[in-house]
Amino acid sequence: MKNCSYLILLMCVLTFGSSCTRNYYYSPQATHNSQISEKGEIAVSAATGKVGLNDYDGSRADKEDKYQVQAAYSPLKHLAISSSLSFARPNKLSNGTTIGYDTDFAVGSYLFLNNQNRSREYKKIGETKSSIEYKERGFLFDAYLTYGRGQVTNKYGFGRKDMFDYSRYGMKFGMYYRARTTGGRFNKYFSIGLLVRPAMLRFSDATIIGPRSSSSGQFLAIVNKRDAIRINEYTLTGQIGVGCIRLFGNINYIASSREFSYYIDEQAFQSGILLEVNSLFGKNKGKNKGKNRTKRLTGL
Repeated sequence: MKNCSYLILLMCVLTFGSSCTRNYYYSPQATHNSQISEKGEIAVSAATGKVGLNDYDGSRADKEDKYQVQAAYSPLKHLAISSSLSFARPNKLSNGTTIGYDTDFAVGSYLFLNNQNRSREYKKIGETKSSIEYKERGFLFDAYLTYGRGQVTNKYGFGRKDMFDYSRYGMKFGMYYRARTTGGRFNKYFSIGLLVRPAMLRFSDATIIGPRSSSSGQFLAIVNKRDAIRINEYTLTGQIGVGCIRLFGNINYIASSREFSYYIDEQAFQSGILLEVNSLFGKNKGKNKGKNRTKRLTGL
C-alpha cells in the first residue's frame, strides 16, 4: 500500500513539474550584422550566446546556448548578400529540453555617409618612404530582404515530444555609427548601432509524439487559427577590432502579440568574432577610394 502511495505521489509530482515548465517555439535569430559597406568586401563570423528563459514563477535563468555562423559578401556597389546558420541547445545547468536550428538568407543594399575624413603621413620603422593613414567616421545604413527556415523541438519525458517547422520572411533595417582607420600600422574599427527586423512567422508540419502536452496543445491552437504571426526583433550591437579581427556583442529582444509572446524566448545575448577576409589578405577595398577623397579634402 505504501509503495502504491509513493508511486502515485511521484507521478503527481512529475505531472505537475512538466505542466509548470514553459516550452518555447522561437528565440532571437541571426541579425545579418556583418556591416558590409563596400564592393568586394567579404566577412565571416562565428558567435555563441545565451538565451534567458522566463520560468513559470517569473525567475530568469540562462538555460539555452546558441551557436551561429554567418557569411556576407558585396558583389556589386550598394548590393550585399548574407547567409547564416544557428543551433540552439539547452546547457548543462538547464532543466529545459528545447532544441532547434535556424537558417537565414538575405539580400539588400547599404549606404555609408562620411562626415569626417582625415589623413596623416608616417614612416614605418626601417623604411624611407612615407605611408598615409586614413581615418573616416560616419553613419552606415543598410536594408535587407530576409527569408529563413527552422525547426524547434520540445521534449517532455517518457518519450513525449513535439516538433514544429517554421518559415520566416521580412526585412532588416540597420543604422550604425562607424569609425575606421586604414592604411596605418594596424587597421582599426569601432561601431555601435541598432537593428530592427519586422517579420512574419508561419509554423507548419507539426509532429507530436505521445500524449499532447498542455503547452503544445495551446500553441497548436494559436498556430491553427492564424495564417502567420507578426514579430519584431530589435538588436543593439557593438563592434571593435584591430587588423582583420573584430569582436562584437549583440543584445536581442523580440516583441509580439500577448498571445504568442508566452511561447517566445524574448531576450538573448550574443558575442563573437568577425573576420574581414579582404584585410586578412591585404586587400583593403576602400583604400584607393578613401585616398582620392582625402586628396580632394586635404590637398595631399
